[in-house]
Amino acid sequence: MVSNTFVNYTVSQSFGTKMPRTSWPIVALFPIAIPSRKERILIGNILSTLDKKIDTEQAYLKKILQQKYGLMQDLLTGKVPVKLNINQIKESHIKQIKSPAIVQPAFKRAVLAAEITSQLYQNPKFGSVKQEKIIDLCERHLGLHAEVDRTAYRQAAGPYDNKAKRSIENNFKNHQWFDVKREMGKGVKYTPLKKFGGHKKYFERYFGHYAQDIQALINLLRDADTQQCEIVATLYAVWNDFLIQNKEPTDEEIVTEILTNWHEQKQLIDRERWLKALNWMRQKNLIPQGVGKKTKMVD
Repeated sequence: MVSNTFVNYTVSQSFGTKMPRTSWPIVALFPIAIPSRKERILIGNILSTLDKKIDTEQAYLKKILQQKYGLMQDLLTGKVPVKLNINQIKESHIKQIKSPAIVQPAFKRAVLAAEITSQLYQNPKFGSVKQEKIIDLCERHLGLHAEVDRTAYRQAAGPYDNKAKRSIENNFKNHQWFDVKREMGKGVKYTPLKKFGGHKKYFERYFGHYAQDIQALINLLRDADTQQCEIVATLYAVWNDFLIQNKEPTDEEIVTEILTNWHEQKQLIDRERWLKALNWMRQKNLIPQGVGKKTKMVD
């Protein structure tokens, strides 16, 4: 929303329907809306995010084209022989029509979680809550709502989706990527199984064009403890909720919303710590854009 700050000029003459040329005195007669400094910063952040996504998509397109040209060269030179079996092609085509491959968001969500976990499982500060917070930030900050399909609730350690969490752990075990054990007083421990790293090919397929941005978020929170990750993810979610409602909140409004309309456990964290974290998020350009689903209260 553009502020009502204007540079006003008094129109001292009228014009006909034809204007043979436009000059500065004529342009100067029109009112010009000037966004506030806060709005200019927000616009700049949005454009910066879009520029990064464009660069990522262009790099991904370049990679695909290189693969395409390489395959074409191999086929044209006979380096890779092509044997056609018409019956097999017809059968394969019919199968695809009858049962097209549909990848469920639950599997994509587990693939993203596996990438995060494969990088951090040996970190003493890493556990299931920190994993969940990084996933939540990836979803909101990178616009991965369709891919991970979560519903974040305002729980004590929220934003948190317990159903999605159980689904991730089941996929870890079923695909033999990680064993998941809850140790008394130590939280969740992830132990690599025999197909550790098997998620990589899927990660490249579903998230390859976001890989750099996902890596940046992992690196940003790599050495953060669980509560620090919780603070950042909570602030981001509440701030984003305001923006979805077309309201640009103040820092005080964001923190007040957390301390009064979230789980009472949030009140154990000092208000000043919340405010300092907001400043840190701005320094790191971790600023929401008001997209995705709002958080929900626990029923």
